[in-house]
Amino acid sequence: LHISGEGSVLTLFRMGELMAYNDAEKHIYRLAAQDESRHVAFGVMHLQYIAHAAPDRREEIQSYLDEAERNLVTGASGQNPVSTGLASNVALAVLLGGGVANLDEGMNLLLAARQRQVKEYVQRVRVAGYGERFEQGRLNPMLEAYVKGE
Repeated sequence: LHISGEGSVLTLFRMGELMAYNDAEKHIYRLAAQDESRHVAFGVMHLQYIAHAAPDRREEIQSYLDEAERNLVTGASGQNPVSTGLASNVALAVLLGGGVANLDEGMNLLLAARQRQVKEYVQRVRVAGYGERFEQGRLNPMLEAYVKGE
């Protein structure tokens, strides 16, 4: 949860400056991102600890990461507001684009947010010590296009 769910929200908070209409909103997004980054760092450090202290749980952790990847882009868990196919996608694209007139630009920024979320997730998993899953072809196929930038 700390790596995928809160990591996805962290990406949005970091992009919040694009959505902010004034300096106060920008400051709020920065503070929220700082707080969320502590949660994500905790998750990465916890997985590092488990990898070292309980290597027999490696496959269990991999199965959790499998589930997290299924939810990251599809929104099956409802955790990620920029997941594909959500009713909120258009509203978020309007915010990202700066209004209805810029909906296409907002949709491009929404796609960029998804791509960034996936790339940051992959990096966090690597740092946590479970990066071999990507070399072994365990990355969810729906995420591959985002990792490659397609």
